[in-house]
Amino acid sequence: MGKIIGVAFLFAIVLIAFLVFPDMTESIESADSATFEETFTAVATGAGATTAVCDLTQALYRGDIKKVSGIVSDNPNDFPSAYSYDADDKELTVKSLQANTSRNLTISYYAENTGGFVGLNKIFGITPVLILLAILGVAGLAIWFGFFKGRSSY
Repeated sequence: MGKIIGVAFLFAIVLIAFLVFPDMTESIESADSATFEETFTAVATGAGATTAVCDLTQALYRGDIKKVSGIVSDNPNDFPSAYSYDADDKELTVKSLQANTSRNLTISYYAENTGGFVGLNKIFGITPVLILLAILGVAGLAIWFGFFKGRSSY
């Protein structure tokens, strides 16, 4: 009976670990990134053009366009959103702008913030995998010790 309670307890720990796993990975990502906000003045679009390119001072976090958290325009006819990103030149293309107009754009985004430590972002990148392997290892050990260890073979 004690083994069953022990196995149930370990499975509960593994289940709780899986439930908090997304929060752990989010915490790792927030330690690895920082929020930046830049304002670009007099961003113009030509006749028939509804996109504009903005040169960011920091590279987007992991080059992921989803890390643009917001784009605000002072032109009420604009509905700006991130369209594409060129990681080599740190250029963000913004779409859904009114053609043949000038506006000010404020862009909020996440950028890497490892303080100049070259390999730190790679370590942060594999940490969730290591945590997942540890959780699966504990689950495997729980099964092994609960069901197979201690059985006598005849």
